[in-house]
Amino acid sequence: METAEGQAAPKSPRVTMEHADMSAGFLDFVLFSSPSSPPPVPAGSGVFDVGPDGNGAFTFKNVYPGEYVITPGFALPSHYLDSIRLGARDALAPNVQILSGAEPITITYKRDGGTVRGSVEDCGPGTVVLIPRELARRLDGFIRQTTCGQNGHFEIPAVRPGEYYGFAVAKGGPNVRSLELDQTVINQSVRVSVRANEATDAEIRLIAR
Repeated sequence: METAEGQAAPKSPRVTMEHADMSAGFLDFVLFSSPSSPPPVPAGSGVFDVGPDGNGAFTFKNVYPGEYVITPGFALPSHYLDSIRLGARDALAPNVQILSGAEPITITYKRDGGTVRGSVEDCGPGTVVLIPRELARRLDGFIRQTTCGQNGHFEIPAVRPGEYYGFAVAKGGPNVRSLELDQTVINQSVRVSVRANEATDAEIRLIAR
């Protein structure tokens, strides 16, 4: 957890690891639960949920070899999720092979994110979405969203630097969680470049589905 010089490290978010054979319904429940109310973890379900200690360290116990999905908790408002690694390799896929306890899981949160802001015409209480153009990072934690405010204004702080597709969905429109990023959505999106510690004005608009 990256911290400012002279400041103590903030409390690290919880970490969940699910066996790849878990049902999609429970996985959705884990991914989209409230950060202040972690979901219950059924015993023997292949789901492991831990809270890091004061030094950010955590341990999953009694893990059997197999393929897993590693899901970090929600980032703090001042931070963004930067990476998930198993040993020296990325662990972003939904089928990360864990065969032993020799390789540590390292989850990194940074605080030099950029801010994306703007106004969406006729947005109402719609939702603004930023989806990474990098396919491997189109995961919960890297995808950012917020609700349009007064006059369609929106602002998303602490966004991981990189390239995104930006679009808005009207209230009552397609469910953001089930929305497939197909060519139709991409054609209506705005390409947004986010730079560290900078604000970006994005001309995002509503998409039609």
